[in-house]
Amino acid sequence: MTLFIEIQDGALKGMRAPIREGLTFGRTGCDVNIQDPKVTSKHARIEARADGFFWLVDLGSSNGIRTEKLKLTELPLRPGLEFRLGQTHMVVHDSGALDLEFDPRLSLVQPTWFEGVQELAERGIKQPPQPPKEVLPFAQVVKLMITRGLQTGTEYYLGYGPRDVGGVSLDLPLYEEGVPQKCFQIKPEGRDAVLKVHADALGKVLLNGRFVETSSLKPGDMVDIGNTRIEVSFEG
Repeated sequence: MTLFIEIQDGALKGMRAPIREGLTFGRTGCDVNIQDPKVTSKHARIEARADGFFWLVDLGSSNGIRTEKLKLTELPLRPGLEFRLGQTHMVVHDSGALDLEFDPRLSLVQPTWFEGVQELAERGIKQPPQPPKEVLPFAQVVKLMITRGLQTGTEYYLGYGPRDVGGVSLDLPLYEEGVPQKCFQIKPEGRDAVLKVHADALGKVLLNGRFVETSSLKPGDMVDIGNTRIEVSFEG
């Protein structure tokens, strides 16, 4: 069973976000950015817990999470639950209760966090253990900011590498449907941060509008995979 949070009002009315571990809600820099003055910049986050439920957890906002007349700091997400972040009304749905045919935005459905981890675990059991990667620092901190797609506003800061980006990466995951499980890797080589496209993603990753296999990254570079765009910058 896949659960969704559907936004009922405001600029994002009708948007349906698949519930997953780590999904964040706020006014800026979150997976779901809500233009609501009563919503804090980093307002709430979804956690998967040992009880088998996903919980919505307040991140220290001034208004908390509200359901009916209660102000809460956390609550389990079950089908039919209604709650508000700030002034924005939201409802939890079971995928079976949604009209998949008439809402193309549901093409964003992704495997749950548990399914992704299970897949990684099963693959690890079937394959012999690999030697650990050599971890090295980047000469400058690499900043990746997602500027288009489901995760718009998400920022990653890379102080060491190699780091893997992909659909089931535990390192830097992408939640867009159809994105390869392994898209590309960013690794330090001397003073450079080098992008190396995985074999499964050749012909699918563009750097500044051109398909690449490997390239050193520069400030302002744009990496496109599917509908996701990532802007590269450096700090330090």
